[in-house]
Amino acid sequence: MPDSTPALDPLHAIHLENGHFSAKTETRAADIDKLLDAYFASPPPAGLAIHFHGGLVSLKSGKGIAAELGTKYQEAGAYPVFFVWESGALETIVNNWGDIAREPIFRELVRKVLEFALGKLGEAVGAKGAAPAPVDPAQVAQRLEAWFAGTATALPYGDYALRSGMAGTKAAAMPDYMYEMEIQANLEADPNFKDALDAVSNGLLPPGLHQAGKGGGTRAATTTLMDPAALAEVVDTPAAGQKGLISMAKMAWRLAEAVYRVAKRFLDGRDHGLYGTVVEEVLRGFYGDKLGQAVFWNQMKKDTVDAFDKTPAQPGHEAGGLALLERLAMRLAAGAPVPRITLTGHSTGAVYICHFIERANELLPAGIRFDIVLLAPAVDFKLFSKTMQAYPDRVGNVRLFGMQDEVERADAMAQGGLPIVLARILYPHSLLYFVSGLLESTEVDKPILGMQRFFNQTAVFSAPDYPEVDWTRAWFAQAPTREAIWSIAALGPGRNSTSRLHGDFDNDPPTVASVQHLISHGYAP
Repeated sequence: MPDSTPALDPLHAIHLENGHFSAKTETRAADIDKLLDAYFASPPPAGLAIHFHGGLVSLKSGKGIAAELGTKYQEAGAYPVFFVWESGALETIVNNWGDIAREPIFRELVRKVLEFALGKLGEAVGAKGAAPAPVDPAQVAQRLEAWFAGTATALPYGDYALRSGMAGTKAAAMPDYMYEMEIQANLEADPNFKDALDAVSNGLLPPGLHQAGKGGGTRAATTTLMDPAALAEVVDTPAAGQKGLISMAKMAWRLAEAVYRVAKRFLDGRDHGLYGTVVEEVLRGFYGDKLGQAVFWNQMKKDTVDAFDKTPAQPGHEAGGLALLERLAMRLAAGAPVPRITLTGHSTGAVYICHFIERANELLPAGIRFDIVLLAPAVDFKLFSKTMQAYPDRVGNVRLFGMQDEVERADAMAQGGLPIVLARILYPHSLLYFVSGLLESTEVDKPILGMQRFFNQTAVFSAPDYPEVDWTRAWFAQAPTREAIWSIAALGPGRNSTSRLHGDFDNDPPTVASVQHLISHGYAP
């Protein structure tokens, strides 16, 4: 069915593919001259409002954002400009999310890692602050079965916390041969786990017949999306017509490693809740090629860099962000009035803003400063603090809107594209938690700017280990010039938000009204 979404207005949109104009984009570099002509012909009182949408946004959704917010920004007295950058094939990624959440082996891996992690940490099941008690595998299985079936409303072990004095103990010691043997014996006596692993073995494809998965990455079996490299460690690839040979000892070792990582994160204060941390480590250990950086995250961030690439491009393939700044610089050099410019970035759009400021510092006259609105920003603390410290004369007022941590933890990441039952099975927290836990290099629990967690946990995230978090925390404690607002918040004009999902911030009425207020009235109370 053809896309019925109206075409982008080239006077208000810059449509890019991989950071550049192309034969597929609806706008061209020459359209920027027309856009600036229209702006300078009658500059509105609030100047330019430049918006960068988030990641995993299709062209259709990007058009919808531009149409809806364009009207809101005009009502606020600004001339809107939208970077529509087709930042990810959400449908492709959701295919993987849904399929993994349905897999019996994924659910069995989660069950066993959760069971062993409870034992390793020495905590009574669900008994916050109580004395240690033996783990009841039947109770673990019962809780997870209700969760997987969608009949439980509370996250399994959502109230789990370490007993007093557990931090710094040796409960997370590296797995050894004896612990591996203990896990192996447990697995061999567990018929449900053996059945799920047998199904994987029976579905293995012979060498040379690996298939490309519909959601990216290679598929080594018809019954699972497990990473072929991880799968090859525990099941020998069969010849045609034969069954793969399972090594329960190797599976036990991989599970022991996952349990070690879960326990260590708890003891270090780097966990994302028990269930969320278990899922992260199962995905990292067994599904890395399907949900890791290579699939989409690094490419999205690369698009934000490429939009300001100074390498000469063929006509029609210019870098879009660079083209806007170069043409604006030429207007200002010719005597055009300096506009007020507000930059708004949602999610990965905050990464875009950092690269925009870096290149603007090179190209625009001194004295031009940007007011900034960050909506659930997915930029890491290091890039953000580096940018703010490198270009202080380019940064005016900054307001951040994010979710309170308890709200962030309740936002099942994929629910916008999956039934909520599947979404919460795969990952029960927000996209920012997922990014922090899995997608940012090899560091787990990477500090991400839009997460209140890193502002609040000063005992864990502070200098000298996290100087960028310390610096940023102090930098945002300068209301009203720099301030973070955590939804749900009703603090007055320009400081309200009722966003409960990561995707809410660009369409939540109180948040949008707050952005309008900042554009039209400024940041003072």
